[in-house]
Amino acid sequence: MLIFYGLSQAGRAIAAAAASVPKGNQDWRLRGHGISQIGWGADLPDIKVHATKTGSFVSLSKLLDSPVWREQDAVPLTALWDCIPDTRHLALRNDEHRRAPLLVVPENHVRQHPTIIATVAYLPPAVVSSARPAEDLDTYMTAFPEADGYLPALTGDAPPRPHFSPHRDGWGEVVMM
Repeated sequence: MLIFYGLSQAGRAIAAAAASVPKGNQDWRLRGHGISQIGWGADLPDIKVHATKTGSFVSLSKLLDSPVWREQDAVPLTALWDCIPDTRHLALRNDEHRRAPLLVVPENHVRQHPTIIATVAYLPPAVVSSARPAEDLDTYMTAFPEADGYLPALTGDAPPRPHFSPHRDGWGEVVMM
């Protein structure tokens, strides 16, 4: 319940502050949640959500010029859940194709450098401890098209492999350039 009300208040604040709503216009007032589900009664990971014709979700999508998921474009709840960074340890379904958000921390934010260098964290244990680390990292990173062309720092081993820094929980990080 707290999450619902928190999201509701955040949505109302965004709508009230939207520059696209003329002053004095009350169109920013949100009513109803505007989301429906497909698969009611199914296991939680099998439920899909989509926008209704009206409601807060639809109104905010219009204000933010963001696409609305209609019933034919329903999104699996697992895909939405996996967008939340802190859920990497709480998968709704264990799936080798699951992609948790990465944490990217630029290393060269203070000085000018022609190459962007960043630590990329929250790589899953299956990648960090893989017997084929370079191949598995490449496969994992295909889900992040913005990272295309960036290369991991390599170890001095023969053959070289990504230089992962494992975390205590099995997840890990690597410097990429």
